[in-house]
Amino acid sequence: MKIYKSAALAMCAVLSLPVAAAAQGLEYRPLNPGLGGNPDLFGPLNELANIQNEFDDGSDGGGGFPVIEFPDIDIDLGGGIGGDLDDADPADGS
Repeated sequence: MKIYKSAALAMCAVLSLPVAAAAQGLEYRPLNPGLGGNPDLFGPLNELANIQNEFDDGSDGGGGFPVIEFPDIDIDLGGGIGGDLDDADPADGS
């Protein structure tokens, strides 16, 4: 039984070596010069943005703000205790 345990332990050690050797630290490098990236990339990135801005897909959509129209909202407060709220004058306190 002791032989199997030592063989299993040796097998695990051998199999874990390539995984440990392949592991490496990751390093984040921003591309955008405005976010701390390489300033030499400003020209190519700016040129790419201008190309995308000039693209016209032939449709008439886009380019402006959407027009959103909401219907009028009528709220019936029921008249109740205060009477008609439209006639109340805020200066009187009534």
